[in-house]
Amino acid sequence: MFLQAVLVIYNLFLLGVLLIQAAGSAASSVERALFILLGITASYFLLLLASRTFLRKIPGFTALKSLTFLVGTGFTTVLSVASFLSAQNQEEYLFAAALVSLPLYFWGRVLAILRPAKEPKGAAPQEKESTSETYTAAMLDKIEGRTAEPDKEAAVTEPGRRAFLKRAGGIGLGLLVYSLLNPRQAGAAFFGSVPGPGTVAIKDSAGVVIDPAEKYPTSGYGITEIDDAGTTYYFGFVEKAGSWYVLKETDTTGDLSYLYATPANNPSITNFTDAWSAHATTLTYNRFDTAF
Repeated sequence: MFLQAVLVIYNLFLLGVLLIQAAGSAASSVERALFILLGITASYFLLLLASRTFLRKIPGFTALKSLTFLVGTGFTTVLSVASFLSAQNQEEYLFAAALVSLPLYFWGRVLAILRPAKEPKGAAPQEKESTSETYTAAMLDKIEGRTAEPDKEAAVTEPGRRAFLKRAGGIGLGLLVYSLLNPRQAGAAFFGSVPGPGTVAIKDSAGVVIDPAEKYPTSGYGITEIDDAGTTYYFGFVEKAGSWYVLKETDTTGDLSYLYATPANNPSITNFTDAWSAHATTLTYNRFDTAF
């Protein structure tokens, strides 16, 4: 009973941490559904604690508890299996191991419910031996030197079960502390991103990791000048450090063309002022892949 109580409290605490993580990152419909299922599973443990109070007398309490139990059993089983199958590094495997306590508890309850049903219904109750018969049998065994053999199965099974629950609880508690100390890595492992040293990587629809800090050739530029006096438009851009480029837009019978002038294809011009003064005359323009 003590180990079961510890497992209940640990699972409720773990679900609370996961709900906090999910609340801040539930952007897509899949993540919102995951958040709802986590809430239903956590509700079961809250109802389990409430069943020891007067709240258990509320109509429909038992039905609601049974419904959340069924949802929690299916959801935590799928979640745990999926976490192990999708894990790609050590942090993700450790996080998947931390989730094992959830289906472990639910399936333990299922087995506890089903175990009495396996006993034969028609088994006749054994008649209790009278006190005199029991005393006589004990005396004969003592005189003849016979002693009852200890139940080896009971002696081995119970310590083995306790040792297993202690190991599972120890792993879970350790990984829970790890997730609290490293919330970004834990959240990334749970919601499918690849955790890094203090950062959460982002994946595109194809599953390729994207660096959010990656800069493109035109990153950091702001528009400074526009020349739209003729049929050809010119747009001047300047970067904070002084780098520049000019975009040339030409519309010839509905065929738009975009060319670029940069310090790379105009090495003699070192600043934007000189470049803009010659943007419509001597500046050299090329395509994007050549200009940058």
